[in-house]
Amino acid sequence: MDFDLLYPNQEQRAKKMTNTAFYESLGFDLGLFFGAARLFGKINDENRILEYVTSDVDTIKYRQEVFDDFANSKELRNGIDKVMPKMNEFLTAKYKRIEDGDITSSLYSVSEVDLYFECLTSLQKVLASVSGEIKSRALTGFTKYLTDLVTDEKFVQTKKNIDASMEDVRGIKSITIGVNLDAQLRPLEAGVVSVNKEIYKSGNVVDKMMRLDFKDDGFFCGTPLQRSTKNMSPEEVNAFYDALNSSLETMYKNGVKKWGPMVKEYLEKDTKFVDEIFEQMTFYVAGTAMYEKLRTMKLPLCKPEIRSKEENACHITGAYNPLLAIRENMHGVVRNSLVCDKFGKIYILTGATKSGKTFFTDSIGICQVLLQLGMYLPCESATISPVDNILAHCPRDKGLDKSSARVEEECQKIGDLVKDLTASSLVIMDEPLDCASNVEASYIVGQVVLKAAKVGARGLFSTSLVDIAEEADEINNKANSDTKVDTLVTKTIEDKPSYQVERVKPEGSNVAKSLAKRYGIEA
Repeated sequence: MDFDLLYPNQEQRAKKMTNTAFYESLGFDLGLFFGAARLFGKINDENRILEYVTSDVDTIKYRQEVFDDFANSKELRNGIDKVMPKMNEFLTAKYKRIEDGDITSSLYSVSEVDLYFECLTSLQKVLASVSGEIKSRALTGFTKYLTDLVTDEKFVQTKKNIDASMEDVRGIKSITIGVNLDAQLRPLEAGVVSVNKEIYKSGNVVDKMMRLDFKDDGFFCGTPLQRSTKNMSPEEVNAFYDALNSSLETMYKNGVKKWGPMVKEYLEKDTKFVDEIFEQMTFYVAGTAMYEKLRTMKLPLCKPEIRSKEENACHITGAYNPLLAIRENMHGVVRNSLVCDKFGKIYILTGATKSGKTFFTDSIGICQVLLQLGMYLPCESATISPVDNILAHCPRDKGLDKSSARVEEECQKIGDLVKDLTASSLVIMDEPLDCASNVEASYIVGQVVLKAAKVGARGLFSTSLVDIAEEADEINNKANSDTKVDTLVTKTIEDKPSYQVERVKPEGSNVAKSLAKRYGIEA
């Protein structure tokens, strides 16, 4: 493709994030997340969205600019919404194309070429009409590219030639067919008598012979062909339609010969241009639709400030899980914050069961992913660095299988993740090794935390194992790194979860002592 709405150049296009395992780990529901894509098809079906995740800062800013244009111009949004179905229609015709040599294939080609020209000219008109509002490098450049394309002498002349050549076929409104009968007055064979540029109406010879009241008022008195074949055997029906179709094919071939070569030349060219532009536009349309949904729910969105990977920055205020908010229609979803500083870039999150640990973990991971898609974030404010890898392990079937085989399987998955651990990675784990004993889980997860600290990565570990959090200082001593481990706790108020996260030391054994004393268990 000569132009790209997602990448400033080909070099940056190559900077994809290869590991997309975070998709399932973080509970992404792309059908929900990018629901608008269902209107147009493709992106949702193939999960191509995951290929767009990038660690390149300039690419992220490049896309942010486009979302700014969509957010600031209602005319742009409405115009693109009208063009997208046409592009989808073109692609549908393309994928339904039948092999050369068939008349049906040729007739599909007529529609395909016509839609190709219509898509490009319509898209150019929309972008040109809002050129004064467009600020992004992507849409500014694309507008110029399309304008140069549709005003190019070859494009204009080819369109004229094809339009003129197709007119013979496209202008046909009806045909007059002569039907020969056998001795029993059953249809025997059919042939084309005339080709007409008007729709067939009443006033035929039979009307007059039967002395019907005839007026040339446009009244249609045709009979569906099925009625003509009602009393025929299957063999007779097939013979009737074979004769009819043969006559039609002969008639259409005369028109096809004129424009066939030009159509073939156009369709043999790389049509991936429209295909990719459609997918890329769908990405922006779907993302914008998601924003609008969240805004109607009175939930905040922010354009994050992007820092370099080397800074490894993360300062998120008022984050929430947009998937949960949309799925449950939660206008009052709880918001939390996360700050990475010299006192902590790796956090161990503890708290009571069902106190919101998973919601918080997912929301931070989702913010990071959306950042690296170049989108706005579901939070009040954010300053974040992209990462080279999102190493997420968040089992959705927690505690269902306690077997040794499951423990080994979990360890293998975690081992595969940490192999890719670098100083520019983000590690997210939610109740890892929940299938193992507390002793086993504490040791293994503690080793992952230690390794992340030594490497200098960012991390968030959600766990019910308070002893890991209580060993944060010990881990820091062992790591001897500038990257510190700190702790977070989900608050409870009067023994009820608040879903609020605080940067405090875990209560751990104090809670246990309090419960033992309250219920007379203490010896």
